[in-house]
Amino acid sequence: MRFNYPKKDVYYDQIHHKHPTGKHRNLTVLIPLLFALHSVNVTEAQADTRIFTKSTFNNGLQQNTLTGKITDENGNPIKGATIRIENTSIQAESASDGSFSIPSTGITPNQKIVITSIGYQSRTMTVGNTRNFQITLSSNQTDLEEVVIVGYGTQKKENLTGAVDVLSGKALADRPANNIADLIKGASPNMNINIGMRGGEPGSASSWNVRGVGSINGSSSPLILVDGVEMDINTLDPESVASVSILKDASAAAVYGSRAPFGVVLITTKKGEKSDGANIAYSNNLSTSKALNLPSFIDSYTWATAYNQAAANAGVTAIYSAEQMERIKGYLDGTFEHEYDPNNPIANVFHGRRNGNANYDWPQILMGNSPFSQKHNVNVSGGSERTQYYISGGYSKQNGTYAFGYDFYKRYNFISNISTQVTDWLKLNSSIKYANSATDFPMGETTVGREHTFREMQTFAPMMPYYNINGTVQSPLVRLLESSGRDKANHGDFLASLGGEFEPVKGWKTIVNYNYNSKNSKFSANPKPVMVELGNGAFGNIGKPNSSLTTGFAEEVYKLFNAVTSYEQNINEHYFKVMLGYEQEERKYSGLNATGTGLITDEVPSLSTSLGEITTSDRLWHWATRGAFGRLNYNYQEKYLIELSGRYNGSSKFPKKNRFGFFPSGSIGYTISK
Repeated sequence: MRFNYPKKDVYYDQIHHKHPTGKHRNLTVLIPLLFALHSVNVTEAQADTRIFTKSTFNNGLQQNTLTGKITDENGNPIKGATIRIENTSIQAESASDGSFSIPSTGITPNQKIVITSIGYQSRTMTVGNTRNFQITLSSNQTDLEEVVIVGYGTQKKENLTGAVDVLSGKALADRPANNIADLIKGASPNMNINIGMRGGEPGSASSWNVRGVGSINGSSSPLILVDGVEMDINTLDPESVASVSILKDASAAAVYGSRAPFGVVLITTKKGEKSDGANIAYSNNLSTSKALNLPSFIDSYTWATAYNQAAANAGVTAIYSAEQMERIKGYLDGTFEHEYDPNNPIANVFHGRRNGNANYDWPQILMGNSPFSQKHNVNVSGGSERTQYYISGGYSKQNGTYAFGYDFYKRYNFISNISTQVTDWLKLNSSIKYANSATDFPMGETTVGREHTFREMQTFAPMMPYYNINGTVQSPLVRLLESSGRDKANHGDFLASLGGEFEPVKGWKTIVNYNYNSKNSKFSANPKPVMVELGNGAFGNIGKPNSSLTTGFAEEVYKLFNAVTSYEQNINEHYFKVMLGYEQEERKYSGLNATGTGLITDEVPSLSTSLGEITTSDRLWHWATRGAFGRLNYNYQEKYLIELSGRYNGSSKFPKKNRFGFFPSGSIGYTISK
């Protein structure tokens, strides 16, 4: 290998040419130095040739460093850009002048450099033999100019002054979610989604909260709208969601008035686009699940010893007698074959955890199942120049983790979004959403709910017997899950929306929508005794005291009408947009329940086979709101931003003299980058 310097840095002297410093440097003197500093072979072309350089040696940095400069399209340096060697941990950040330096040790010519910076399109380059890079990044105009959904309209992302978070595209893609809460969980800062007391059940709903607690006693949930309409989001197929906008502060949410004191979540479903033909897509998710961090019991002897030590420390009588401790020890080493004392058999469904001598890991036995769940979706989309469509159907089934008995959630979905450009100034939209869901759960023990079953799994000690000496099941929890009464529900949710968009003059658009939502529910609960054979041959009851049936039907109808008109204009870099709207909504509920006792048989529970008392009850309620709202947006050169909005809203929930209120807001912004 030859060690070369640029001609401008090298002086050749056959005789006595002096270096600028006035000293001669002979090649024979430089050779050892070159070996030491560069570890390369240097060949001598002429023994008497002298080489002088302007540069000083720097321990090989010129050979073992990748350097360069990052600039934008106008040649301005970009500070803080990340320069990373792909598939390695090697990276650096550009300085204020755009320069960077990366050690090149171990980097091969085939590896790639990835350059990223906020607001710019990322760039990937091959290292090759280059050691100094001049890199230009293009502005990411697509991100800056992205149009996001806000209250009753859209805005460019860079012109937002309110706190709005938008989730779409990659943020929502490839997330195996069974419901909307699972889809956006962890994807948006300060969007808190929590499970409730029965949150681990199949199909369980979650609570939503934006930026923490908003009310001491009441709900702090945000207003959640799907395509502008409030609906049960647990029935919506996540596969049909295109984007989610979260309006977090008062300035962004004030246009919704009293309905949105704790923020607004705007969910937009997918729409069709112009294409050469129909696009057909199918997706599925097949999975098994297991309870996370499910506790395991220690052996029964250690368990009993710990309890007795605690009792001794408290100065009270030992919980487990010396005789029982010997039985527990004997069962573990195989010298005592029974799970309880045959001479003093278990005589109560709850006594086995105290008087038994078995050794079972009950949480793993009762909840250690790995059930199979599935989710499928097929959709067709496309359209012509005038008409676009999106049609989707889905099926989902979740099974619970109980090892005995069963519980499940099942849902069917259908959605259709169709839009037609009738004329240059008129566009018609229609949307149909339908969902049917069903749940089936076991009833709880004795007089408490089923949520207590999991607690009992962890407190019924490992020495609780599983089997009687005659081979029948004595475990009350196994019997409860096997033969408990059922708590069933079926829900149908139908939503139809019709609307039109009018734009007689460019920039002036009016949108009118009417929405009709009908929900129908049927539910039944059949609590019943669950008999457990005990060690003494008697039977105890771990289920409900008596057999009964409670059944009911409910209907909920929601109607929403709104009309929104807006006008926008840009005059000499002054941008104005004015929006005015009117909205009216009404919700009515009616339900009828009946309970029958003394069932002839639990195999076919019904009111007509109830020999005992039959009671009925009903429930009726309704409410309505009406309001006018508006918003003014102004910006100059997209640098100085102002937004004013407000809503005059009334609710039937208040007395006539106090039904209406005005909810104003305002915000200003300054784009530093401009």
